[in-house]
Amino acid sequence: MNEKIKSGVWECHEFDWGDFPVIDKETEFVNSVGMRMVPVEPHDYRQGGGDPEHHPDALPTRKCFITKRYFIADEPVKQDLFEEFYQEVYGKSSDTTNYRGYVLGVSWYDAAEFCKWLSAKEGVFYRLPTEAEWEAAARQSTELNLDRMCDAHIREWCFDWYGVYSDLDQTDPAGPDSGLCKVVRGGYLDNPKRYNEHCLDLWWRAALPPNYRHYHEDVNNPFGRHIIGLRVACGEMPVTDGTHPANQFCMNVHQLAPDLKAGPDPSVPYFRKRHIFPTPPDNAPNEQILAAGLNPAFRAAQ
Repeated sequence: MNEKIKSGVWECHEFDWGDFPVIDKETEFVNSVGMRMVPVEPHDYRQGGGDPEHHPDALPTRKCFITKRYFIADEPVKQDLFEEFYQEVYGKSSDTTNYRGYVLGVSWYDAAEFCKWLSAKEGVFYRLPTEAEWEAAARQSTELNLDRMCDAHIREWCFDWYGVYSDLDQTDPAGPDSGLCKVVRGGYLDNPKRYNEHCLDLWWRAALPPNYRHYHEDVNNPFGRHIIGLRVACGEMPVTDGTHPANQFCMNVHQLAPDLKAGPDPSVPYFRKRHIFPTPPDNAPNEQILAAGLNPAFRAAQ
């Protein structure tokens, strides 16, 4: 397995996408592996949505300017193609699942490695779409004839590290320079059965650590058997915004030191546990911790 995948989110803030030329086309095309790539022309739209009480994650809304043409696949990557990539790069089965032939259960690093493999095969630069590009395409999915951008059974990795929204206008945004989690689009990461009865608003966003997936050696639990796949894009390399958001594990920590002589007020919690991930219990085996997308040092015995 690639060392970038094994080392975990704590050390992997960058990914080597390789050096491939940007595609020089203006109209849609079908590549050598049968993907129909659809152009999305420069335009602007209102990004985000929701409400402060129940759906605050995609707020505040802001005007987003897409200034460069990019291409996006008309459907998610199929499992048989992903399996071909995985066998060629890693020499073993991908250990993924699928929904109607579309691959599920891949990590962000798997998805990015797939784009790099496809770039070498096609001779032009393929990558994951940014969150803004994904939403821009989803808002035109009917006109562009794009499929399954808000499917109750499929989520999709995006290029960006996760960060909170600013209310300032954005131009070709691509998220922060680093982070703990990568953006997932297509709906919330929850039991998809509950969404079969409700429409999926295209502004919904979620995030998970980039190495979160099921590992071959993990025979003790199903952690990582998630519903996240990928959709590829062609375009220039996105430019991140230069920020480094605070570590989510440091949020809601009281910053005022108590009077040590008197002792802290037992009625005031100075730390609050945040259940961001489906983390295993303390002192769990390493394979369970890895499967949760975490470094074993996070929950293992000291």
